[in-house]
Amino acid sequence: MTDLLKDMMNERADGIGAPNLDVPAMVREGDQRATRRRNGVLGLVAAAAVVAGIAVPTLSLDRDTAREVEPASLFAGQQPSWAVGSTVHVGGEQIDVGRPVSELFVTTDGVVFTDERGTVYASDGTGTPEEIGAADRSFGSLVGDGSRAGWIEHEGGSAPVFVIYDQSTGERQEADYDTAGQGATEYHPSLFAIDGDDAYLRDARGMIRWDLASGRQTLLGRPQGAEVADVKSGVIAYTLPADDAGALVFAGRDFTGGTRLSLPPQDLTLNPSGTRLLGAGPGPSVGVVDTSTGELWPVTASGYAHITPVAWVDDDTYAAVGSRPPTGPDQEDLLSCDVGDPSCTVLAADFTEASESVVFSLGFPRR
Repeated sequence: MTDLLKDMMNERADGIGAPNLDVPAMVREGDQRATRRRNGVLGLVAAAAVVAGIAVPTLSLDRDTAREVEPASLFAGQQPSWAVGSTVHVGGEQIDVGRPVSELFVTTDGVVFTDERGTVYASDGTGTPEEIGAADRSFGSLVGDGSRAGWIEHEGGSAPVFVIYDQSTGERQEADYDTAGQGATEYHPSLFAIDGDDAYLRDARGMIRWDLASGRQTLLGRPQGAEVADVKSGVIAYTLPADDAGALVFAGRDFTGGTRLSLPPQDLTLNPSGTRLLGAGPGPSVGVVDTSTGELWPVTASGYAHITPVAWVDDDTYAAVGSRPPTGPDQEDLLSCDVGDPSCTVLAADFTEASESVVFSLGFPRR
């Protein structure tokens, strides 16, 4: 290269200057593209409470400030989660998903929800939610645990399909309804729960545990009339028919010899370790019970005329909706309560309006 050419190139290089690169914006765009390539992302409600002695402040719920948020920080831990219309409230933030939410599950990576037709969508809190399935709601509600959500799909003329979607990987696993070579039985399709790497379902064979890591399916039995309410850490909360046409509640690791529990058979949910069962159904025995001993703790909150549990925060703390006298939808607070302690902490005061219908994660009680 001649000296003249080198001098000319150096002069032009000096005149160009440093490039103007918005690196954070490039990273965000790359993350969003990667998310779209793996078919979006999917919430277990867990209302925030007091952790390590530090109280969580009351949530700010300005209904006019729904905005896009950074998914990495938003879904990192257990936080309050519910939907009103098309707005999902999680971790003090609001996400507008563009259509009314019928069922909701907040995963460790985003939200999965259905509309009134059963169409299943996934969102990571940014952009437009992606359609990922079509749930047949006649076979039950959305279920989930961790990064996974599940439902049943059914098209006319074909067998029902059990679907598990892992938001963290974008993987979709399917299992066809096994007829076991039989005709009509009482064992109609149900997807009861996801517990870690296991999904619990029912087909014509009976109650099945599906290992999502290996694909292996294990028959747990054919208990007549049994319905599974929840599964956590291998503990199964289930109901069996009673002589008076009602139902009895049990908890155990199988369907033989479980502990009978004094709770109404509606709206039952286990804490993460499976050691306590929370009941939100009607009746005087609503409360929390020990799944091994049957010990009962009442569900109460000082200063509230009525309290409705909605989810576990951890093994010892649950979230609830409390109605303050005079009872009415404008007088409802979202609370954090420790088992056996009526002095609950207010997480969000007056968190709903009179005209609003609230959908809590995983189909917990709604108004």
